[in-house]
Amino acid sequence: MECEVQRFMFLQRSLFLTVAASLGIWVFSSYAFSLTFGNVAMDQPEFADQLDLRDAEFTGQILEKAAET
Repeated sequence: MECEVQRFMFLQRSLFLTVAASLGIWVFSSYAFSLTFGNVAMDQPEFADQLDLRDAEFTGQILEKAAET
């Protein structure tokens, strides 16, 4: 790389991609840690029931739980 502009662009892109990848890994690992060890609100058993009801609405199926209510 003879040109200073090319060197600057290369370093700028490398730094940006490294920071973006690090941020993505940090977010993913935070959620994984919270779901594994944490006692957070995003890991409630009621959410699975809501997902089943929502999926049943989209596919046109009737769930046994929904039919009882």
